[in-house]
Amino acid sequence: MISDRIEESSKIIEELDRKAESEGLSMEECNRRKHEFTKLRQAIKWKDSILFQKARIKWLKEGDANSSFYHGVINSNRKIKEINGIQVHREWLQSVQEIKVGIKNFFADRFSSTGRYNKEKHQIYCNDDGAEYAEAEVDCLLEQIMGAGAKSEQLNHLLPVDICAADEPTDPMLAVQINRFQCGGLAIAICASHRFFDSASLGIFLKAWASAATNGELIIRPNFDSHSYFPSKNLPQLIRSRVSRSGDKTIVAKKFLFDKNVISVLRERLSTEWRSKANTERPPSRVVVVSALLTQALLCADRAKHGKSRASLIMQAINLRERTIPPVPKHCCGSLFIYNQLKLTAGESHIMEKNFVGIALKLREAIIQGLKDCKRILTDKEFGRRVLVDSHIDATQKSNNLDYKVIRITDWSKFGEYEVDFGFGKPVWVSLADAPLKDLFVMMNTKDNDGIEAWVYLDESDMSFFEHDEDLRILTTQ
Repeated sequence: MISDRIEESSKIIEELDRKAESEGLSMEECNRRKHEFTKLRQAIKWKDSILFQKARIKWLKEGDANSSFYHGVINSNRKIKEINGIQVHREWLQSVQEIKVGIKNFFADRFSSTGRYNKEKHQIYCNDDGAEYAEAEVDCLLEQIMGAGAKSEQLNHLLPVDICAADEPTDPMLAVQINRFQCGGLAIAICASHRFFDSASLGIFLKAWASAATNGELIIRPNFDSHSYFPSKNLPQLIRSRVSRSGDKTIVAKKFLFDKNVISVLRERLSTEWRSKANTERPPSRVVVVSALLTQALLCADRAKHGKSRASLIMQAINLRERTIPPVPKHCCGSLFIYNQLKLTAGESHIMEKNFVGIALKLREAIIQGLKDCKRILTDKEFGRRVLVDSHIDATQKSNNLDYKVIRITDWSKFGEYEVDFGFGKPVWVSLADAPLKDLFVMMNTKDNDGIEAWVYLDESDMSFFEHDEDLRILTTQ
């Protein structure tokens, strides 16, 4: 029965893929394709579960003493775990050097997108399954998903796979869908696994893809040598909250637009104290002033919700590329970032709720310290472990602590997505989708490169307080 379901879903997906290649898919067909993928993954999990139960029954029948069955299981496991070679381009490579060269070339040629992630072994298998590609006809106008009344969850219908499809055996590492609208407009939707791509990697991939599309060659060549800088050292598995395949319906996303005039207003609020206390004539960056305002609003919302201020941990992502010693290359792909940590006691959080200058200065100080930390990560292994691993474990533990509020801030505004041109012009809008991520601020650039479009992901109970912040209501548009 389960095998029949797997076969049936596989055939439907295969038929839809063939149709996508020849004439494109309607939105209904795209949604069906996603549904069939979900059914296929569930059926595979059921099959694995049944096989596991059968193995347990046989064990109970034959016993767990030093029997022939016992030794057979041990020897079988040894053979399964032993790696004698690797298959690349249908050719088996067995020597260490051949395997190194084969893997490097395999990833370089395909942007490391051909494998599937094995969550038990924390490895990407180069099984040549390939990236997924689909086309869809969208039964509306492009401006209908871009206007002021558009909802973020509508964007998820343009994605090639479910937003949470990342860690199952059939989940692609990279998937692309070209959406054609009634007006003739296009939307290119990309899903990339965070297991091997961060926001900078996505920018590198888009630029490389665009250069290949317009120039016929890779002027920008992604580099997949990150393992040589950060080799595996049997690190402990990071504690993570599980993400449901259907997403967390209690998390909502909203975008807040800070145009150049609002940025000027926020900088003016800081001008006098900023120059004296930050000891610089340079004005604060767009990201710092927007991050400060959003953090302040969320701290106020948290106090309103809980009736008291809580200790807080504010984490800002810093791109590691070209900041380490020796430097990680600019076009190196992977999840190559650290989070600096700004820790506030409950009392300090309460003070910062009304101290815009203070929170902006503290965020800047944390960034400066984080940039200094980058230089030590590769030269001081123990320090590097604390920054790269222990800090993530600490943050995850605090996220589950009712006495803490953990806020994550990441800046996507400097990766040049608005300059990407596949041959039919530069994009009019670059956006995110509705993702099940809580207490996260993502800073996106605006087309004119002078504002910030902030995507805010919060629990719906927090958002109800957050969006009524006076400054946000007066200064921003949605």
